[in-house]
Amino acid sequence: MAGASFRFGPFVADRTGYRVLRDDRAVDVTPKLLDLLFHLLDHAGDLVTKEALLDALWPGANVTENALAQAVSELRQALGDDAAAPRFIKTVARRGYRFIAPVEQLESGRAAAQGAAEPGRRGGRHREDSEGDRAIAVMDFANVSGDADAAWLSAGIAETVTSDLRALGHFRVVDRWRVVEVARRTDGSLEQVAADLHARLAVVGSFQRTRDRIRITARVVDALSGEALADAKVDGPMDGIFALQDQVVAQFASELGLGRLPQERSVGRDTASLEAYRAFSEGWLRLESLDIREMPGAIADFERAVAADSRYALALTGLASAEFAHYETTRAENAPAQDLLDRAIRHGRRAVELDDSLAEAHATLALLLVSAWRTTEATEAARRAVALEPSNWRHLFRLGHATWGDERLRAAANTLSLYPDFAFAHFQMAMVHVARRDLAQAETVLRQGAAVQDRQIGRGGRYPALGLHWLLGLVRLAQGDVDEALGEL
Repeated sequence: MAGASFRFGPFVADRTGYRVLRDDRAVDVTPKLLDLLFHLLDHAGDLVTKEALLDALWPGANVTENALAQAVSELRQALGDDAAAPRFIKTVARRGYRFIAPVEQLESGRAAAQGAAEPGRRGGRHREDSEGDRAIAVMDFANVSGDADAAWLSAGIAETVTSDLRALGHFRVVDRWRVVEVARRTDGSLEQVAADLHARLAVVGSFQRTRDRIRITARVVDALSGEALADAKVDGPMDGIFALQDQVVAQFASELGLGRLPQERSVGRDTASLEAYRAFSEGWLRLESLDIREMPGAIADFERAVAADSRYALALTGLASAEFAHYETTRAENAPAQDLLDRAIRHGRRAVELDDSLAEAHATLALLLVSAWRTTEATEAARRAVALEPSNWRHLFRLGHATWGDERLRAAANTLSLYPDFAFAHFQMAMVHVARRDLAQAETVLRQGAAVQDRQIGRGGRYPALGLHWLLGLVRLAQGDVDEALGEL
C-alpha cells in the first residue's frame, strides 16, 4: 500500500499532503507521528513489531522502546483512541502493534484533490464540502524577454501572487522562503519542489516586458499529474503592474469558483510606488540569500524602498530583518553593534504601527525583542503573528523562540509539522525537556534532530542547526555514558 492515502473512521490520512484530516479539518500531529501512522496503515491488520517500527521511524539511531511507546501514546491521543479499548491501534503485548480499524485505500490524488475545482474540470464549481487548507507553492516567474533590468520581477510577481492567494483564504500557501530554499537545494523542477514541500498544487508563470508594457501569463497546475486547473493572462502598462498582478489571482479564483479577492487591501503591505516595489523586491532577494555579505546591500535596498514610500510597512519589516541579520554577525565581537539592533527594533515597531495586520512585522519584532531580552513583549508579538497566520512556520518558530515550557513545545511541534527539516526546532524542544530533567525525552528529540542536521550539512541546507550533537553529548554524559558523550561532542 506504500504511496497510498487512506480513510478510516472519521479520518483521512493524506500521504500526498502529508497530513491527517478529520471531517475536513487538519489534525495537529507531528511529522514523526504521521510517519508512524502511515507505517501502521501500510500494514493494516498485520502485526508490526517494535523492531520494525524502530527501524522505520528512527533508522540507524539508538532509540529505546520508550520513545516508540511515547509516540504511539501521542498518536492515540491525537486520534481519540483508548489503549484499554482500542478502535484503531491495538497493543500486542511484548511484540508490537496492529492497526485494527477497517481501512479504505483511496485512489491516487483523491485525498489531496479535495478543496479545489475537480481535476479535469476547468472552471468547475468549487465543492462546498471540501477541505480548505490546500497546499500550493508559487514558483519564480520566468523572465521570457531575458531583460536583466527586469530580473527582479521574477521574485516580485511571485511574492505578490503568494500574498493574493493567501488573501483568498482557501489555500494553505507555502511560504516563499521555503519555495526558494527547496528550488535551490533540488534541481528546481516543479516535480522536485512540489514533492519536497508536500504541495499538491503549484503556480508557474512567466512575464515579458517590452519597453513600458508587461505581459504576465500564469497557471495553477496539479504537480502530480501536470494537469492545468486554471489559467491567467494579463497585459498592460508597466506602471499598472500592481493591478495586473491582482488580476492574475482574480482570474484563478474565477476559474476555480473561489469568489473574489478582498476589496480592502492593506496600505502598509502594498505600495503604489513602482520604485519602492522594485527596491523592496531586490532587497528581499538579497535577504533571503542568507549570505551575510549581501546584508549591507539589502539594507540599502530597503532604505530606498522606504525613502520612496515611507508608509511601506513590508519594506520597513525587511529593513528590520536585514539590520538584525547584520547585527548577528557582530555578536561575537567585544562590542556588538548595538545600534543595528536598536535601529531594527525601531523599524519593526514602525511597521507594526503602520499595519497591525501584517503578521511578518509582528514575527520580526518578536525575534528582535528576544535578542534585546524583552521576552514578555516578544511573546505578545509572536502570538499576534501566529494568530494572523497560523500556518506560517517562521512565525511558529519565533513563538517558540520567545516562549518556554509547554507553549514552546507546542510551537516547535507545529513548526516541524509545517517544515520537518527545520532541525533547530528539535533543539528548542530538547532544552525544555533538559530543564525538566526528562533526559530520555530530550535524547529522543535530539536524535531525531541530529539526523535531520546531518542530512542538511551533507546537502548544504539553508537552516543547519549545529548544536544538536553537542547537546546530545551532554545529555548522554549526564546519563553516565562517557564514551557516547565523547563521540557526540
